[in-house]
Amino acid sequence: MNKFFNRFSKKQWIIIVISILIVLNILGRASKNNSIDPSAIPNKFKSTYTELERRLNEFDARLSSTWDGKKHDVIFGAELLTANSHRGEGLLEPTSFQGNVVYLDALQKLGVQGVTIAVSYPLLQDDFPRSAEYLAFFKKVAQEVKRRGMTLNVESGIVFPQGEFTTLKVDYTGLTLDEYFKRQERMVEIIVREIHPDYLTIGNEPSTGTDLLGGQKITVERYTQYVRDVIDGLDKKGALIGAGAGDWDDTKYIEAFAKIPGLDYIDIHMYPLGSPQTDFLERAVQMAEIAQAHNKKLISSEMWLYKAVGSDVYANVAATPNIFGRDTFSFWAPLDQKWLDVMAKFANAYKFDYISPFWSKYFFAYLDYEQNKSKSANQLLGEADVQAVKNILSNTFSSTGLHYRSIIRGN
Repeated sequence: MNKFFNRFSKKQWIIIVISILIVLNILGRASKNNSIDPSAIPNKFKSTYTELERRLNEFDARLSSTWDGKKHDVIFGAELLTANSHRGEGLLEPTSFQGNVVYLDALQKLGVQGVTIAVSYPLLQDDFPRSAEYLAFFKKVAQEVKRRGMTLNVESGIVFPQGEFTTLKVDYTGLTLDEYFKRQERMVEIIVREIHPDYLTIGNEPSTGTDLLGGQKITVERYTQYVRDVIDGLDKKGALIGAGAGDWDDTKYIEAFAKIPGLDYIDIHMYPLGSPQTDFLERAVQMAEIAQAHNKKLISSEMWLYKAVGSDVYANVAATPNIFGRDTFSFWAPLDQKWLDVMAKFANAYKFDYISPFWSKYFFAYLDYEQNKSKSANQLLGEADVQAVKNILSNTFSSTGLHYRSIIRGN
């Protein structure tokens, strides 16, 4: 899904950096937010909450019935939202790198062991404005991640067009699939050579790509050929290279990818629990079992509990800001924590190398429903960003952030 919003102006980032200098010496003590009573769920969302909870409990029981309880050496990561490509030229502001350092500091204090960065097409293309500056920024962030001894996972996806998710001016009109894949292949080579990730996902969410490229369907055959082309000519320089799909995509993509010699891992994005027709958690299990049958490693570079059931689960899961806006409300916190528990169990049971919750800002802050229920999705997401920054600077973690820390510690 690889989306984040360039919420802060240059002036705001300057204020943030000044604040950082004040609080750096007190970072290290976490204060826990009050836990949320599930009985306080607004009537509007009670049926959704109940259904999501039911599905999570069923999946949890399924895992418990088959898992021997042995822990795998899972790397627990998180999305580095401040370095997401959808921030566009906001990444190039003088204070942007310092903002990433502070976000990394906060994640490390939760015990997070790695980060995922979306380095998306077409930012590193030679003909894209300021591409050299974008590359320099990502290299610098990567070096900071490595300096801390953290695992670096890079996703090479595609930027959403200007609108709800970014101010970047990108236009894919007339871009054929063949040309897109050729250009994406060149970008992968740049990422490996210059950024040096530990894990590099070169393709995921084919349904999202189909939507963004004007409905040009990315078939299993065409996507598989792209992955083969990348692998065949790539000097990995020690990086593990993977590809995958969302749990809402067809398992045939995973079946095809798993047969590619030289592909190191399968990457499963996990958001919705299911639609009226399909149990997406069961599909994720099928994808994991396919990977294991072909001796491929497993990771999940994106995961979060999608706050929708039934007809609200659209075909294009990645393009639903009205659903993502729901994430901001604090009454979801207990369910987000249950989701993290279940995903950690899934990762251990199926021996994932690495998992990375996407909306990591909720490790620091949520919004009160009654005070914000009349706001639009974009307003909610913006308010949540601002509150997360405030809490990071005041050394405050949400109950969900502290819960993730306990998972990482094995509590």
